[in-house]
Amino acid sequence: MPNYKESSVAGSSYVRAGSVFIDNGLINKSIAFQEQEVMTLGDEVISKSLGLVASEFTAENQDTAFALLDPETNQQVDGQTMTFADVYNALYSLYLHLALERDAAAEAEPEPDVDEEPEVEDVPEPEADPAE
Repeated sequence: MPNYKESSVAGSSYVRAGSVFIDNGLINKSIAFQEQEVMTLGDEVISKSLGLVASEFTAENQDTAFALLDPETNQQVDGQTMTFADVYNALYSLYLHLALERDAAAEAEPEPDVDEEPEVEDVPEPEADPAE
């Protein structure tokens, strides 16, 4: 017996890093990529989580080089490479950049003046009840 409403559809699938997790522990540092399979079937896009690809940042691998790839073409960018240490330094620098931007924005906001008494509207006294 055929499956209910069974049809053939054209589609494609690929694997990508759906999430990136960075552990910047005081002693051990690591990075993990949660892989995600993305399938296009007709007009529908379906994704599902796969496994992790992970590595620690260590003294042994800090000089390991890898090609920088253009995300649109998957081709190496003008022969450029990075090392694990370069990635760690770039993430550290990005964090400081964003933290300093946040701090500067917070400093630019005027703080409420705590010395001023809040304005209180005059509230009329309730009228006496004529029945009393």
